[in-house]
Amino acid sequence: MLKELWWDLVARFGDSRVVRVNQVERFGKKEIADLGYLQNVNIFIFAYIMIFLCGSFIFMLCGYSISDSMFEFASALGTVGLSVGITCAGASPLVLWTAVAGMFFGRLEMYVILLSIIKVKDNVKTLCRR
Repeated sequence: MLKELWWDLVARFGDSRVVRVNQVERFGKKEIADLGYLQNVNIFIFAYIMIFLCGSFIFMLCGYSISDSMFEFASALGTVGLSVGITCAGASPLVLWTAVAGMFFGRLEMYVILLSIIKVKDNVKTLCRR
């Protein structure tokens, strides 16, 4: 995402007569970064950040500090297992289910879950029309 920002700045403020080919290294090979690839990267990063912020916000609503909430939910989302003591046996069910959702999203990959939700939604709409 930072590379794309740099490429955009260079294209806007650099010499307009220069032809630039934006390349990324994937699996040890240089590939041309097309628009679809860049959109996929941006969507993934945006979805990850939004899920992280929502989970951290739910923890903060339960009365925990912003740093503890962000640390705890980042640990759940990354399925790391570190804790500052928020997710314990005595925690509220909202905190525990938020951590479970974070672990679910982090372990199974967000794209798979979001695409499954979209598919189910489309299938329900199709069934309701019949």
